[in-house]
Amino acid sequence: NFCHPGVTNHFLCKSRHPRAIRYNDIAVMQHYNLAACFDLLRDKDMNFMQNCDKDTNESFRMMLVRVVVRSDIKSHYEELSIFQTKIAANDFPDVDQLEDRLVLMGVSVRLADIAWTCRPQQSFMRWGEKFIEQFFSQGDLEKQIGITVSPFCDRDIVSPAKCQISFLLVVVHPFVSAYCALFEHVKKD
Repeated sequence: NFCHPGVTNHFLCKSRHPRAIRYNDIAVMQHYNLAACFDLLRDKDMNFMQNCDKDTNESFRMMLVRVVVRSDIKSHYEELSIFQTKIAANDFPDVDQLEDRLVLMGVSVRLADIAWTCRPQQSFMRWGEKFIEQFFSQGDLEKQIGITVSPFCDRDIVSPAKCQISFLLVVVHPFVSAYCALFEHVKKD
């Protein structure tokens, strides 16, 4: 994430951060990143889409917005459910269907975001420590400004190892399993 403040969207909303106010508490960091991206694309030296026609540019923008907004962790389980339902269909993925392409792109972005959990142990441990420390730093900040400490963010009561295991079991495993199932299904066809 571009200019990531080291806190969750939920924190930004609870603390009434200016970004949360600007983006109406909806996928705050995702909207911030999209705005920054499209602002950069206004610069001719940065705009890799400048030689594309208007329809291609509009289609790219629409797809990028929909995919990035879907990456908010708040929609993780809804997106997982949509993906699992799509996998169960015999005709998925149908690349001629916009929704199927958006689901695949969204799933791929989500997987890239959590891919650190699938790295070899040494790399996983390094990223895991950063992951937990970010949560704990947010919890410290929540205590400091007097708002309710978010789940998994209180260093005084949360076990880092148990937090990581929970994240792996509850968030990562179902998602990676579904992604692998898709490619098993595609490989058979």
